[in-house]
Amino acid sequence: QSKDDRSTVKKLFEQYAPMMIYTAQGILKDRALAEDAVSRAFVRLIENLQKFSFKSCNETRGLLVILVRNECFNLLREKRREKAVPPDELPSQGGGETDLPDIVVSEESCGMILKCLARLKPWQKDILRLKALYDYSDAEIAHILGISPGNVRVRLFRARRALSEEIRKEEKSGG
Repeated sequence: QSKDDRSTVKKLFEQYAPMMIYTAQGILKDRALAEDAVSRAFVRLIENLQKFSFKSCNETRGLLVILVRNECFNLLREKRREKAVPPDELPSQGGGETDLPDIVVSEESCGMILKCLARLKPWQKDILRLKALYDYSDAEIAHILGISPGNVRVRLFRARRALSEEIRKEEKSGG
C-alpha cells in the first residue's frame, strides 16, 4: 500500500466514518457492532482500493453506504448462525427469465424508473447500482460484497426482475 493509498483511506475515513457508523447503527442497533461493520467495510475498501474512483462525492458516499450495509448484513448473518437459527433472509427462488422492457429514456421515464428503484429492497438497489452505475464486473461485485460470482448473477437477475415488475405496475397505473 502506497502513501497515496494510505492518505486516501485516511481522508475517506475522516470524512465518511461518522455517516457509516450512523448507517450501521440504524441497521444493527448496537454501537460496538456498528463500529465493527465500519471497520470491516474499510478493510474491504482497502482490499479493492484500485478498483474505485473517488471522483464524485455522491458516488463515494453511495459506495461506502453499500459496503457498510453489506457488512452489517454479514454481521447479522454471523450472529444468527451463532444462535443456530437458519437464515431466512434470502429472497425466494423465482421462475422463468424476465428482461427489463425496452424504455426510451426521457425525463419522464427516468423519473418513473427512479420512483420504481426507490421501491426496491436495499440489496436490490445496491447490486443494480454496482452493476449499472459503477460498471463493475460480476467478479468485482462478488469481491466487494463478499459473495460468489454465481450469487451476484442470481441477485442481479432477481433485482432486474423486481425492477421490471415495478415498472410494469407503474405503467399500468399510468404513473
